[in-house]
Amino acid sequence: MAFSAFGLGLGLFMLAAAWWKGPTAREQLVLVEEKAPVIVEMPLVSYGGLGARQTRGTYRTQEIRLYGAGRHSGLYRPARNLWVDDLDRVPSGQKVLFRVDPATSLIYEATSNGKVLLSYERTAARLNEQFWQILLIGLGLLAFGLGWLAKLTGFFGRGRPASAAPP
Repeated sequence: MAFSAFGLGLGLFMLAAAWWKGPTAREQLVLVEEKAPVIVEMPLVSYGGLGARQTRGTYRTQEIRLYGAGRHSGLYRPARNLWVDDLDRVPSGQKVLFRVDPATSLIYEATSNGKVLLSYERTAARLNEQFWQILLIGLGLLAFGLGWLAKLTGFFGRGRPASAAPP
């Protein structure tokens, strides 16, 4: 019973998590204008759990502090394993436009003087990839939990004729 409850609960949690991992529509993003040079930090981010079977690792990301966002000011990052290219080569005083999602602190797009530094399409594709991975894992766990629950309740045994006792 614990296996089925665990599988169902974790599967539902993963489905809900997948819903939040999907990309935000371009029209719903906030446009933030900054002037170069933009302050960028490049921390090493660790991921993974404490268990021996869980994948652990690190990746480098950019943390960009946006001040021109008014009430949306703060620290923003591109999606995992994406990079705002050539941000350090933007001439001083030139405008850099960022499309950000304040709810997730993600940078979806960055442009400067007509040059695309990070495209919305790349970010959306990366988030869609993560969405499908989490969704499939969630559906698998949900099926696992339902299978255990069906097995425990005898759902698969119903409707079969009783076997004859040996003579």
